[in-house]
Amino acid sequence: MSDDATSRAGLRPATNAGGSETRPTTAASGDAGPKTTPQPLLARILRGKAWLWILIVALAAYPWTRLLSGDPFANANAAQYLLDHAGTVATAFLVAVLSLTPLRVLFPASGIVRALNRHRRLTGVTAFGFAVLHLGYFWLHVGGWSGVLMEIDKPFIWSGLAAWTVLAVLTITSLNAIVRAMGARGWKRLHRAAYLAAALALYHQAAQQKEGYSESLWFFAPLVLLEIARVIRQRRDAARSSAGL
Repeated sequence: MSDDATSRAGLRPATNAGGSETRPTTAASGDAGPKTTPQPLLARILRGKAWLWILIVALAAYPWTRLLSGDPFANANAAQYLLDHAGTVATAFLVAVLSLTPLRVLFPASGIVRALNRHRRLTGVTAFGFAVLHLGYFWLHVGGWSGVLMEIDKPFIWSGLAAWTVLAVLTITSLNAIVRAMGARGWKRLHRAAYLAAALALYHQAAQQKEGYSESLWFFAPLVLLEIARVIRQRRDAARSSAGL
């Protein structure tokens, strides 16, 4: 780069005591290049997968530690306890993965939100993994496939199986080869079915509880509020863009 080109770029050649050129620095600050803002410690930790794997293993092991320790509540009906725990965790991870999109829209500059969004696939696959455990524990609870067939006509059973099937399809299509084959647009369109799985999971939980939807809404109300805020934010940004602001 010539001296003229260097000057136009906002750089100037630095010289040592003998007058020879050393390295370019910015004319304004004298720094060698732009500085990057260091990420918060929490964001750096969340970028890695270690904490998430620890959480997954801990949640899977927790009910067994209560059973093996002789906890009277857990051992009163062990299969039912394992069934409920796995279903609750599966629902929590499903809500968590669906919450990542509105959080990214609402807080685009947050390093913590960007770090969490790196784990979308693992979070979604974990939701299905605990759904598999949930189905397996249900199989044990009702005494095998004959018991499953006897329960299949109940609304909360077929809605749960429908949600499980949707999650299974979404998990299988998360493989890299299938994502490439489907293309980004087709893959995103299919994975909007995660909202259908969430609606089915909500009904699945509410239909088997005496309290109805009141308890289940504790899981899904935050997601609904985030989605409403996301829509408002996107419409406001679109209006500002069309107005040239």
